[in-house]
Amino acid sequence: WGAYAILFEKSDKNNFLSGDHAFKDPRMVSVAQIKADRRIETDNWTAFELTFENISGKSFDSSKEYMYTIVFTSSLEGAIFNGAVGSTLWIDEVSIVTE
Repeated sequence: WGAYAILFEKSDKNNFLSGDHAFKDPRMVSVAQIKADRRIETDNWTAFELTFENISGKSFDSSKEYMYTIVFTSSLEGAIFNGAVGSTLWIDEVSIVTE
């Protein structure tokens, strides 16, 4: 499974990231992604936190407008059709905390 969030600059033309961005869209400023050692299979609710990390050479600019995209997927490679057929991921109580 996978979980990530991306903070990216708002655009007049295109205000979304398509599934094929491969974490390389030039508008991306910061990414929060679950690490491999935290992606464990379990039957119990498991709390986790993701911390945004700036992309090299990028920083938040308060004079610009930004958007988030948040992705939770039961199949890590589902976007390339290499997923775990029939898998289920349950997510509950999501919060975005900003300073």
